[in-house]
Amino acid sequence: GGNCDSGSGTSLDFQARKRLLDAFIGGSGTITCLDLSQKETSVSYSYAGFQKTQLVLPYAGIRQNHYYVLTKRSDIGLRQDCAGNPDQAPSYTDSNKLPALIPKIWKAAPIILGLCGNEDLSLAATQLKSTHASLLLEGKGWSSNSQTTVQQLVQNLGYRYSLKAIEYPESVNLNSFFTVRMEWLNSGYAPSYTKMLTKYFVYFMLMSQDNATIIYGWQVNDNPPINWLPNDNVDSSPPVNYVNEQVRVRSDLVSPGTYKVAIRIGNDVTTRNIRLANGNRVNAKNHYFIGQITVTPAAAAALTSFISILIWLIYAIF
Repeated sequence: GGNCDSGSGTSLDFQARKRLLDAFIGGSGTITCLDLSQKETSVSYSYAGFQKTQLVLPYAGIRQNHYYVLTKRSDIGLRQDCAGNPDQAPSYTDSNKLPALIPKIWKAAPIILGLCGNEDLSLAATQLKSTHASLLLEGKGWSSNSQTTVQQLVQNLGYRYSLKAIEYPESVNLNSFFTVRMEWLNSGYAPSYTKMLTKYFVYFMLMSQDNATIIYGWQVNDNPPINWLPNDNVDSSPPVNYVNEQVRVRSDLVSPGTYKVAIRIGNDVTTRNIRLANGNRVNAKNHYFIGQITVTPAAAAALTSFISILIWLIYAIF
């Protein structure tokens, strides 16, 4: 019993929920509960919890659960069902309910909404934006029209990466470093989350002229996609994420010549590339054409320097 919304942490109900939450997120403590004879007794516990799995806690109107979890971990997501249901609308607008929690959660953990059927999809669209939702779970009884609308709803769920600009030299020497500058956007509602099996990196690639073969690929480590947040207000323009990478084309892997330049964002967990919001995709592997680059031999420049040094040494000796 007790007042579940008191926030005092002393009610038997809250203490029981605290132990259950700690079983998932990890934690230890001593709580008071009722034994089989309905007498109060103290119980101590210690749980390792799930540290590598992405956990999502149902909202169900009990916001104290989320406030408790936030004191322990920042990587626990939130799930709320019946998005677009007018009866549930106050949960999305009352400043003491979801609007108070979402800003504390979405940048570090996913928000997941669900449809229950017979929802107002226009209202659901507003709620998906305001909560920075990553996923939308299916509802029942959709008509063909509502199915089309739902497909439009999910277009910007989660992350939606696009390359805004890229700059690199037209010609480079083998074995010499050169700078690649990029500007990336995340026009989705949320970032990517590592515990949802998303460990993304950008790859700068030299490809054959027929787009069939990757001749050379360079993993870009500067400012990886997990850092790319959308705007707090998703209806506003997303911030620009700047990437500056020093790239080197190795002579033991690449021969002099002219190659196509392409980029991809690969998932190191699943080994798959994701589809970008750009329109220059060149194949089903989600490679995106950027331009061309000419690779010139490094030996000539190196030999010239060596000869100059040798002549200087001979002059200095004699």
